[in-house]
Amino acid sequence: MYAPEQDRCFYHPNSVAVEKCERWNKLICLKCKRTRKAVHSYSVGTSGYIFCPACYRSIDKRSRKLRIIAYVLIVVIGVGGTFLIIWLMTMVSSNMPTLPEYP
Repeated sequence: MYAPEQDRCFYHPNSVAVEKCERWNKLICLKCKRTRKAVHSYSVGTSGYIFCPACYRSIDKRSRKLRIIAYVLIVVIGVGGTFLIIWLMTMVSSNMPTLPEYP
């Protein structure tokens, strides 16, 4: 925790700052503190990254866009792969010799 008594929150000048934003090093109070889960937590005590509200919103928008792109790619590859398999199966089955018909 970061808590010198004279430091004030960037967004709330009447509140004492307790943390710094990881992205822009803005001093923030408890009301402004937003945490984001760490993807790779190498140290035992680290539970996540601390951001101010503005940085958290921009990071959240970016991760939402990346998630949507990933889902679209999964669907396109899945549907395209399915059509490719069906097309290959019809091509193979149309080129196979047929058995002669017996009376």
